[in-house]
Formats: sequence, structure tokens, C-alpha cells
Amino acid sequence: MLRVAIVDDEVDFIETIESLLKSIINPYGMNYSIDKFIDGKELLNSNTRYDLLLLDIEMPTIDGFNLVEEIKNTAIVADFQAIIYISNYDNFIQESIKHAPFRFVRKSDLEGEFEEAVNAFLKRYLKNDEFFVFADRDSKEDITLKLFDIAFFEAQGHDIRLVDGNNKDYTIKRNAEITLEVLEKKYSSKGFIRSHKTYLVNYRHIYRICDSVIYFTNGGAASVTRKNIKEFKLKYQSFVMKE
Repeated sequence: MLRVAIVDDEVDFIETIESLLKSIINPYGMNYSIDKFIDGKELLNSNTRYDLLLLDIEMPTIDGFNLVEEIKNTAIVADFQAIIYISNYDNFIQESIKHAPFRFVRKSDLEGEFEEAVNAFLKRYLKNDEFFVFADRDSKEDITLKLFDIAFFEAQGHDIRLVDGNNKDYTIKRNAEITLEVLEKKYSSKGFIRSHKTYLVNYRHIYRICDSVIYFTNGGAASVTRKNIKEFKLKYQSFVMKE
């Protein structure tokens, strides 16, 4: 799922940006979420990792430039891929360069520059990231999730249960191409570890490992067999050390 944060101290402008953003993203057929903040401090208190930050520069509590520097000291920085600054003031363009933004959009030419910036980001995002595409048994919809957003897969009878980082679960009818064995072989180099005959887990979402239980940051849990726990922890540590 694509996660976007909009930060601006003007509520009406946030609504405008959100509307424009949806009109640009929807044709791509992607799953996405948009969080809105009127204060940069609210973003810093968020535990969500974003792929795209849309930031105003002039804000009363903390400006957009200092906000980015603060973000670098939080967990948010691990996954966000791009910053798009949005400002009324052209003189900020030069100063913004040292913060490595993906784009600088002027509010005076919002529709033209913003659409170009977001489309450019989405093309890069779709090109550089791996996605897992499946048919959800319950909703009958085709779902596309960012691979790293998947917390774990669980085998349940003739189905595979998929749980994402927001603790939303999907049910996939098992077939020759979607079994835990196939998924393990395909994604073991991408951070997924077989903890149990019924679980394949993503190390990025693990909060702690206690006895024979793996706890995830989304509040979920999975089993790890006692005979497998030593090997599991070694694989987990090897992925963490590569970060």
C-alpha cells in the first residue's frame, strides 16, 4: 500500500491537495492511504512509515525544512522515499535543494506542477518496488500490496491468510502458484522467514520474539517452533544487520 502524508497548517489547502492527489493516484488502480496533519509535530508522533511526504515549508510550530531534519532521527525515515515541498515562495527553491526533495511545487502553479511531480514519483515507485498481486477471496477484488508492507502469510486449510502492517487481513485461495513453500522460495531473499509450517513472516514487522511466539508491530502474533527458533533468530539477525 502506498502511504502518503500531507502536512500544511491550512486546512482548506490540505483538502485541495488531497482531492488533487486522489485524482492522480486513482487511475493507477493502487491501494493507498492519505494521512493529513496541520502540524509537523503530529507527523513526528506518528508511528506510520510513509512513502511520500507532501510538505508545506512555512508552518508555525516547525517549518518543512526542520521537520525533515527531525524525521531523519525517527523510524519514519526508514521507508519514506520522496519529499515534495509545496510553497508560495520561490526563494525557498534553492534552500530546499540541500534537503534533497523529489520536487518543489509552487502553489501559484499548483495543478500543473503538482500533477507532474506526483506522476513522476508514482512511476518511480512502481518501477523500483516489488508488489504482491492476488485475488481476495472475500471481496472478489484484485489487490496489489507493496511486498514490504506484508507482515506475514499464514496457511489455513485450503487458503492462505495474508496480514498487512495495519493488521488488515485478506484470504487467498491456495493454488499451485500460491503456497507457503512457493512464497518462501520466492521471497526468502526479500526478508521473509519460515517460522512454522503454517507461517511465513516478514522480519521488518517483528516487534519481539518471546519463547515460541513472534509479536508484530501491528499487534498480531505468529508461532515459531521451538526446534526452529535458533535458526529463525539467526536469519532474523542477519537481515537486521544488513539494514
